[in-house]
Amino acid sequence: MNYNDFLTRQQQIKKLSIAEQKNFYEQLLKKKYDKTEVRILASFYYGQLFYQEGNFRKTIEIIEPIIVDYQSYPYTPKLLSCFNLIGVATHCETEYNVSRFFYETALKIAMENDEKYYYAFEYNNIALTYIEEQNYEEALKSLALAEDVLKDCDEEMGAYIYINKSISLQKLNRLTEALKAFELGVSQYHADTIVPDDVTRCAATLYYKLE
Repeated sequence: MNYNDFLTRQQQIKKLSIAEQKNFYEQLLKKKYDKTEVRILASFYYGQLFYQEGNFRKTIEIIEPIIVDYQSYPYTPKLLSCFNLIGVATHCETEYNVSRFFYETALKIAMENDEKYYYAFEYNNIALTYIEEQNYEEALKSLALAEDVLKDCDEEMGAYIYINKSISLQKLNRLTEALKAFELGVSQYHADTIVPDDVTRCAATLYYKLE
């Protein structure tokens, strides 16, 4: 099955039951394919099905073979998606240091391929792992790097970056800066529409601290 054939087939099986979709990808990945874009895509979509069910360990199991030997595969943006999927799966398993490694590797690959669109996304992901570890200074360093390259990404990425920045600044009791980041995220990047739950929580703690 070549790349275009896979994309056509993938659109068709999206309409099937989850069990049927899983079976399709399972059978496909059992075949002795070379290390191709098709294998990257199939692994990603198969792992994503389990991630959506909350089976993070199975997601990791599926994606790991791609990650371990990624340098043997051709570059495709879906390779970054595989790193991000295993990154968020390990994050959900509270393996934050491991998760950060995957995001940092994805950033490295993006830079090697001049994929500037992904830089801010990866820096923000890295910051999230530091926030979970309560290492807010390091989180802010990553978020500052994300800000620097935000112009190359979707504008909505700013919503995530500035709300996470506000959260980190609050934890360091830098409340004036936290308020500024919060207001920028809402007024310029529409965070209240893009990440409404995060905005509500951030606003509640921020305004409580500001009395």
